[in-house]
Amino acid sequence: MRESLEQTGGLKVPSRIPLHVRRGRRQKDGEEGPFGPDSEPLEEQRADFYESSPVPQIVCHRSGRVYSLNRAARDLLGRSGSSILGRPLQGFLSRPDGRRFETFLEEVLAGEGGAGLEVRLEAEPSRVQEVALEGSPGGPMGDGEGLVLLAARDVTRQRAAEEIRYRGERALRALNATNQAVRWAPDEGTLLQEICHFLVRGAGYTLAWIGEPAGEDGEPIRVLASADLDGCLERIQDPIAWGFLPHGRGPFGRALETGKPAMVANVAMDPQYDLWGEQAAGQRFRSVLAVPLQDERRVHGVLCIYAEEAAAFDAYELNMLCRLADETANAMASFRAREAQHRAERERDRLLELLNATPDAVAIADPLGEILYANPGAFRMAGRSPSCDSGRAFLGDFLAPVAAERLRREGFPQAREAGLWRGEAALRDAEGQDIPVAMVVVAHKDGAGRVERFSVMAHDLSQFKSQQAELERVRRLVSLGELGSVLAHQLNQPLASAMNFAQGSLRRLEEPDEAGNIRFGLEQVVGYVRQAGEIVWGVRHFLRSGEPKARPMSLNSLIQRLTPDHLQGGMEAARLELDLQAELPQVQADPILLQECLSNLVRNAEEAIAARSAQEALEDKGVVTLRTRRYSRELVEVAVEDEGIGLPEDLREDPVQPLFTTKTGGMGLGISICRSIVESHGGRFWAAPNDPEPGTTFHLALPVCQEP
Repeated sequence: MRESLEQTGGLKVPSRIPLHVRRGRRQKDGEEGPFGPDSEPLEEQRADFYESSPVPQIVCHRSGRVYSLNRAARDLLGRSGSSILGRPLQGFLSRPDGRRFETFLEEVLAGEGGAGLEVRLEAEPSRVQEVALEGSPGGPMGDGEGLVLLAARDVTRQRAAEEIRYRGERALRALNATNQAVRWAPDEGTLLQEICHFLVRGAGYTLAWIGEPAGEDGEPIRVLASADLDGCLERIQDPIAWGFLPHGRGPFGRALETGKPAMVANVAMDPQYDLWGEQAAGQRFRSVLAVPLQDERRVHGVLCIYAEEAAAFDAYELNMLCRLADETANAMASFRAREAQHRAERERDRLLELLNATPDAVAIADPLGEILYANPGAFRMAGRSPSCDSGRAFLGDFLAPVAAERLRREGFPQAREAGLWRGEAALRDAEGQDIPVAMVVVAHKDGAGRVERFSVMAHDLSQFKSQQAELERVRRLVSLGELGSVLAHQLNQPLASAMNFAQGSLRRLEEPDEAGNIRFGLEQVVGYVRQAGEIVWGVRHFLRSGEPKARPMSLNSLIQRLTPDHLQGGMEAARLELDLQAELPQVQADPILLQECLSNLVRNAEEAIAARSAQEALEDKGVVTLRTRRYSRELVEVAVEDEGIGLPEDLREDPVQPLFTTKTGGMGLGISICRSIVESHGGRFWAAPNDPEPGTTFHLALPVCQEP
């Protein structure tokens, strides 16, 4: 049968339109219709029926282009026919629905019969409709391509009602599940995790988590429990914070601040959450609800629920979720009160164990000084047995008379006023001997500021006093020995150099025309003797005051001015290499002490390499590397690395302990002195083995100069 398109009512309508329901029998081929061979009136009836049908009908090309549509379809799309004809229907659908629609057309044309499809129709920017489509083949076109007749049904209200019912039911299910979990959950963590898990797996939300602020405004949030469908919470790289954003707080912070639910209907369109929404929009959700978990006393945290659809939370669902939050908050308060009670009981038991085990005397007295409790240490210190002290006893009964009077006149009054008193006193034991003690008195007050109890602690100072006297005697002897050792270490090199130049000058006196060389040698002698004098003065100042004479200086320049013998390869067992980072900030240091420290470390490294060469019969010289770098914002580091024998196993924990040495016959004071010098500058000194390579690296880090 011939097929053509004709103008009907200003619309292009196929002259042969397949109808879902046709009345009367089908006309056989060659049979004349009731209106003659061409049956023009029947075609007009078809066109009228098509145009006036209450069912929206659209004729599409298999590519989706609209060829015709009736009045009901134009009303559905909210547009005139001329603005729609020839345009692909996919343009009114979302991208995913557009792809599904194209597949649907192919299935209809392939005869896979009576297929249906639901799509979201976005004919106008502010109007989105849920539409159910049914399709049937519309007959071949003149160019060989097919047509599809679509019957559309607006199911927006139906789906909205179903959505409202679904949302209400999911919130109610979540509330019931929370009530059940409150009954059986053994602890807070299990309860919160079960609630989040059900909100996602049982109620169908995209993400649910419960958090509390970890610190002050702007600090990260501590997540207490969470559940999600596809790991979207783990994909959030930055820590979730609750402080102010450029346009206000995020939902968590707003709920925490106001104590009321905070809801974002569409994260992509709410300017109040622009910055926060950029991160949220990248995940699989569009609306967010944050509900504070609070009881009558405080806010315990915030429950955050995320949904894939926009405007996901209506009034009924919000009410159910707020009830869920109230149940959760009450349960959290109960768990935390129970945990606080258990914690207090455990602390009390631990305190009693501590009081019973400590050798110090601990007593609790009333405001008049009557003893209410005394630990075993108090009785041991006083040389008394608890069973012998029956009846009332006062703190003054355990003290020497002078100490009791001081406690009465000074200790108790100061503790009442300031809450604490510290001082030395003397206990009197059962034999009448006085025991020196360090005493602390603490006043415990009620809400009105009245003293209810005094706690008294006393530490026996007998052994300390004896050791202190002995330590003073030893310290005086050690100071003399250390001074001699320091001077011996630091004066050896300049005096040896002065001796070498002096001997060379004497030999040149016997030769003519050597006045210039003799002058040079004597100038070197004077320079080294002056250096020795500066060392003596610097060490004396350091030992007298304990502080270096520091000034701003460049570490790289100091290292480059080190002993010429080191820099010119004059070391016998090793060669010196420099690895100096450029543009280091200046440090605050005493150049004399620091140069002696570095020289000592370089000599120590050379001797360690020599010892290894002797043990392993090495042919090549080892390398001593002096390296500088910026250690941190506040420190600059110098590292002295050698290829020597390394640190012994028993010294790797503390390689700079007193009297440590790697040299045969050495006193072991050089490294200890280096540490003292570095630490006196406010720096750090440490050593580390070069594992797996041989040798040791000594590190010293010095503070950079502070900008004025």
